[in-house]
Amino acid sequence: MKSKIGFLIALTVILSSIVYFYSRSKSATLPDPILINFEKQKVASFSDFWSIYDKDGSEVSFKKFKKKVLFICYVSTKSEESLKQLESLKKVYDDYKTKMDFLLLSNDNQTKMIHYLDDNEYYFPLYFYLSEPPKEFEVKKLPQSYLISKKGRILVDINEAVNWDSKEFRKVLDGLISSPK
Repeated sequence: MKSKIGFLIALTVILSSIVYFYSRSKSATLPDPILINFEKQKVASFSDFWSIYDKDGSEVSFKKFKKKVLFICYVSTKSEESLKQLESLKKVYDDYKTKMDFLLLSNDNQTKMIHYLDDNEYYFPLYFYLSEPPKEFEVKKLPQSYLISKKGRILVDINEAVNWDSKEFRKVLDGLISSPK
């Protein structure tokens, strides 16, 4: 009996290690996000005219996120490219979810998107949009992501899968969070 329990524990440790290193290697193969040079950064407008909806169907004004560090990531179950960066984003979200705002945005089938996130244990704040986003936050192609400072400066505007869990990106987040409004 003890040998069976020992075997099961060893097997669990080995499988957990394989899963951990596999998920790390998927993120590690993605490039790091690149910041926009200061001179080229745009300032976002937080329009009252764009409403988003949480997964329960409640309307949320986009203006609510003004003067906060904000990460926006558009995602769709139809875009494998947009889904493959979620593992690295999960790690960042877990560490920064109480320090800044995250918006995972989709105009996908709500049930399908919610099930995908739940099945993969991604617990991001998920929002849906029905109308076109403000020009500064348009979807050029999926994946599309933005990082906005408290002052509304768009620091990252990228439409490719990247490794959000890089040391350099975390340094940027730390600096944004600690900066005064």
